[in-house]
Amino acid sequence: MENTTEQKRSILDTLPYILILLITFLVPLFVIPALTVPFAKVFVASMGTLVALLLWSVGRLREGMVALPRSIAVLGLLLLPLPFFLSAIFTASPYQSFFGAGFEMGTVVNITILTVLALLITAVVHTKSRMFNFYVIFIGSFFLVSLLQLIRLFSGGDTLSFGVFTNAAMNFVGKWNDLGIFFGIGAILAMAAIDFKIDGKAIRVLSWAALVISLFFLAVVHFLALWIVLALVAIVIAVYTMSIARSQKEGEAAQPFFKTPPVAAVAVVVVSILFLIAGNSINDSLARRFNIVQIEVRPNWQSTIAVMKHSLNKNLLLGSGPNTFQKQWVEAKPADVNTSLFWNTDFDSGVGLIPTLFVTTGLLGALFWLFFFGSFIYAGARAIIAPIKDQWMRFFTVSSFLIALYLWTVSIIYVPGSAIFTLAFIFTGIFIGAVMKEKLITTLAILYSKEPRRNFAAVLVLMFFIIISASSGYLLSEKTVSLLNVSRGLAHLNGDGDLVKAESSLIKAVSTNSHSDDSMRLLAEFYIVKMNNIANNPGSNQETSRQEFQQALSDALNWSQQAVKIDPTDYQNYISLGRVYESVTVLSVEGAYENAKKNYEIARQLNPRSPAVVLVLARLEAARGNYDGANALIADALVLKPNYTDAVFLESQISVTRGDVPAAIASAEKAGILAPNDAVVFFQIGFLKYTNKDYRGAIEALERSVTLRNQYSNARYFLGLSYSKLGRVEEAIAQFEEIEKYNPDNAEVKLILSNLRQGKPPLTGAVEPATRDELPVSEE
Repeated sequence: MENTTEQKRSILDTLPYILILLITFLVPLFVIPALTVPFAKVFVASMGTLVALLLWSVGRLREGMVALPRSIAVLGLLLLPLPFFLSAIFTASPYQSFFGAGFEMGTVVNITILTVLALLITAVVHTKSRMFNFYVIFIGSFFLVSLLQLIRLFSGGDTLSFGVFTNAAMNFVGKWNDLGIFFGIGAILAMAAIDFKIDGKAIRVLSWAALVISLFFLAVVHFLALWIVLALVAIVIAVYTMSIARSQKEGEAAQPFFKTPPVAAVAVVVVSILFLIAGNSINDSLARRFNIVQIEVRPNWQSTIAVMKHSLNKNLLLGSGPNTFQKQWVEAKPADVNTSLFWNTDFDSGVGLIPTLFVTTGLLGALFWLFFFGSFIYAGARAIIAPIKDQWMRFFTVSSFLIALYLWTVSIIYVPGSAIFTLAFIFTGIFIGAVMKEKLITTLAILYSKEPRRNFAAVLVLMFFIIISASSGYLLSEKTVSLLNVSRGLAHLNGDGDLVKAESSLIKAVSTNSHSDDSMRLLAEFYIVKMNNIANNPGSNQETSRQEFQQALSDALNWSQQAVKIDPTDYQNYISLGRVYESVTVLSVEGAYENAKKNYEIARQLNPRSPAVVLVLARLEAARGNYDGANALIADALVLKPNYTDAVFLESQISVTRGDVPAAIASAEKAGILAPNDAVVFFQIGFLKYTNKDYRGAIEALERSVTLRNQYSNARYFLGLSYSKLGRVEEAIAQFEEIEKYNPDNAEVKLILSNLRQGKPPLTGAVEPATRDELPVSEE
């Protein structure tokens, strides 16, 4: 009986350890077809941690004892979720702050799970052999990622796509820069193994191979800030090797520098300096060779600080609430953002992940993060100068600290993906486990099985952990199933066009996760499309069509209203509800116009710096015939974004509808004299002259517009049509070929090119663009 109990105890101690190894191996690799890469990482880390916590808790119940590390760094780590929890309680949308769409980074549950993961690692990866196995597993994952990415690079982006990767820059780790950050970990491990003179020929060969592979991928990615951080880590390794490590090697006297130089660290510093000086030209050659095109944009420090001030002015102590940066961004983004290419992007993070969390958790969150970083660095500094005689333990301790420090530094200056953020917690846990093993921090063993009061409290806490683990795992499973159904629904909508299956999948998605306003907005849009299809194709039985239309309208209203109830602080939910009402204003449905306007106005209040929201209101007024009101709103939109082509387009359409095109042209030409370098003004002149059938005048203005902005697709569109009107077909084809370069998926551009090449009128099979509500080519 006693042997059976010991065996069960051993299994309950071993299984959490195996799960942690599995998480470590899978986090850089794991993808789920049809779902995003970040969610796949969150899923494997969260589910693995929750199961490990459940097993560990059962094990502690059986054993009747728990050992707690007594360290200020552990305290700092343990307290990290507290400001997130407090901030989420007082936010306007607590569910989004606690859980988000899928436990995404920065939510209460995400931070809590990652903290638990790090603390579990300190509890179960506590021996030299277990740490060795951990490193073997991580290095195995590293080389497998290397192999898969090398195959994708040299074979093309379609190879090993797994239904997830659509271009060469997409990868197993996450974002393109995440790939570079991951190989930075490989470089640090390799430097430490080589310069710490870890015994074994195979280890030296593998370390040099890892260093070469890492530097190759770092060169391909070429993230400038990463070279700086990596060079600083290499300098620390070099200084450590020259000053401390040599005097600590067991059984050997200290050697002079020229006999034991930190070759790998010096090499990394040299390569880093090379790429800081001439990296752009080298990277350009590599990008062309491997057909890598990627653009990642995020707010700069100035914009992030502006949003931070706005958030802290409203709630200094607790911030805006976890997972709410996007809402703060739309309220407080700097005015000059509207003149950039990314004016209509609702950023969900700032310049770095940690500054983003300062915005959402306020002064309290900032203080707790600073306390954690300070205590962690203090513990690391003590560990580095401590006399650790065992070669492997010195390697585990110093390398895990430097890797964790490297990842936390990257999280301050950049927004890494979920895989990298998870690895930051994992290596923090490994470092704390290593210093516990070396007794650089003490542990407190609490035996509660023989004391009734302690036993009651301990059992209560452990049962709480078990219940939380099980319920969180169930909730995560629900969210995963919901996201899979959303993916299937979109695949039907955009693929085979099976609306019945699309509707079924989307309804399953919201039934599984009844707190997803994103899914509900998508369903509302689906029913708007269904209403339009019924209206345009009523069928033979008018009564049946009428009932189907009313049901679709009812469903659209229901889901958009549900989205508003779930998150009344998200402007997109009000836009969605407004669109439903607007879609039936032409049918003179009572209250439709008033309700559409009311919801758009609320959206404008929540997103006051968006010209797009103002233009939605302008279109609503124009559709009702209130042209003066529409023009006033257009003027407001142009104040927010002076180069807003969509607003100018609507303004010109209103002029055409009112029959005062000559006056509008004269006004636009005056503006052209005042602003001779404004491409949008000349687009407006050209468009108005095109609608007035002055094709020569249109060509003159539109050529000027294209000269000022070479990639101005809509200017080229009407320029091409004007050329065609005057029989200059080859020049028209040239314009549409240029548009196709920047809009390869635009079906209308392909149709026009086909018509022109066959000698047909360009708009055969298409609608005259001057009569539409929106521009023919998206400028976003």
